[in-house]
Amino acid sequence: MDKDELHDWLYLANMDIDSALLLKQMRPQHKEIIGFHCQQSAEKYLKAFLFSHGETPPKTHDLITLCRMCTAFDSTFQALESAVAFLTAFGVQPRYPHELNITDGAIVKALQFAEQVSNFPVILALRNKYI
Repeated sequence: MDKDELHDWLYLANMDIDSALLLKQMRPQHKEIIGFHCQQSAEKYLKAFLFSHGETPPKTHDLITLCRMCTAFDSTFQALESAVAFLTAFGVQPRYPHELNITDGAIVKALQFAEQVSNFPVILALRNKYI
């Protein structure tokens, strides 16, 4: 395993969640971009976990697929399935006009779910070790 590459996956995931939290403070809020960064953060954390287990992360934005791949290595990832299912929609749809109507409540939920992935014990252990 390339520790530098693992560090990069985790570092980029951290930047995404930090960006989402920073953008949440802006007025007006750019909800599509906040949601996108939440999804991207979760995606990169899951891919970092896969990479740490010798897998080449697939080129997909589908967090459900990534979470299930992680579950093959650690069954505790099942606990993240509803969070990642919610976040998956923010990966591509917000890039196109009128594709996703994002409410304030959805952004609060997206941030909570992104933080849930970020602070998931297995992910947190990787972050603490490699960042």
